[in-house]
Amino acid sequence: MRDSAYMIKYTLLVIAQILILNYCNFSQLVSLTLLPTLIISLPTRHSTLFAMILAFITGFVVDFTAGGLIGLNMAALVPVAFFRIVIVRIVFGEELLARGDNVSLNRLGPVKIVFSNILATALFLVVYVWADGAGTHPLWMDFTRFGCSLLASAVLSFFVSMILDPEN
Repeated sequence: MRDSAYMIKYTLLVIAQILILNYCNFSQLVSLTLLPTLIISLPTRHSTLFAMILAFITGFVVDFTAGGLIGLNMAALVPVAFFRIVIVRIVFGEELLARGDNVSLNRLGPVKIVFSNILATALFLVVYVWADGAGTHPLWMDFTRFGCSLLASAVLSFFVSMILDPEN
């Protein structure tokens, strides 16, 4: 039952990401993304391969329906899924994986959750901004876009973590 509730929340948040990309363009310097938080919040019992396949499918659906470059979200989200377990080990420690617990805001605390979301979002945005710019923008613009997007997405990702918390 918990898996089906999680997948419903996941699907609704992917739809929210599509709506954000289609209707909430604040600036060329801000790219709001929920996707890295969705991947980091996956239950730890799922393998890296499962996370990468889910990231690929999620990225494809978002790219296809959001009217952007096909492959941009895919290319940025798959590395987040690949390094998901590494980020969980760095931020939460080995014991979370050994116990098979899920990433939970209530149990792990907001500071660790925000830090893990920032790491995942930073990895996503490095690939996203680099691939989207493809050498056509000045470097200062890419750095500014990265910083503004990371700040805005980090704030948004905290609320996404609250929604995806398995204890809610």
